[in-house]
Amino acid sequence: MKKVLIIAPHPDDETLGAGGTLLKYKTNGAQTACVFVTSARKNKDFDAGFIAAREKEIKAVVAAYRFDKYYDLDFPAAKLTPNDTVALIKAIGDIIKDFEPTVVLLPFDKDVHSDHRIIFDAAWSCTKSFRYPSVKQVMMYETVSETDFATEEFHPDTFVDISDFIDEKMKILSIYDSQMGEPPFPRNYERVKALAVYRGGVFSMRYAEAFRLLKREETCV
Repeated sequence: MKKVLIIAPHPDDETLGAGGTLLKYKTNGAQTACVFVTSARKNKDFDAGFIAAREKEIKAVVAAYRFDKYYDLDFPAAKLTPNDTVALIKAIGDIIKDFEPTVVLLPFDKDVHSDHRIIFDAAWSCTKSFRYPSVKQVMMYETVSETDFATEEFHPDTFVDISDFIDEKMKILSIYDSQMGEPPFPRNYERVKALAVYRGGVFSMRYAEAFRLLKREETCV
């Protein structure tokens, strides 16, 4: 059985980057799990009302995906520094040992948000075969408004047909309405759906999500 773990720097990254793929994996019988690495609770810049609203959103999203496991690491959002890397590696490594995923989905290593880059570096360290033998495949996903402004263009090589799941993805994304904006703000509903159309057009799919493959173990007979 496939076991898929997505590591999301912030709540909504998992849906923006791989919502349809997660739904497809689940429908096809895989176990799925999500790690929200940061939260608003530890950031003093957010007031109690905002934190409460975010907690409600997260609870609804976890239920909508029917995750088999959900992990909240509670690092402070938008406050990570390279000094947090050791703690992140320990926390993410413990999760991989607990869930034993076969597939791990990570944020793009060149995303403009420093949280994404720091978390990628820590999580990538937790996919070494000799320490985490369950992990057979690792892919990076793109995140609207973060990958757009990356220092390196995102060049996908793996495309997942999410045509049967686009409506459900958009419905789940609407739970995060507080994080969405109106065009031309880059993180908006039109843009997310348009990106799925654009990615799908590469391989004659109506809607797709795109990934960059980092690791895939294959056995030759």
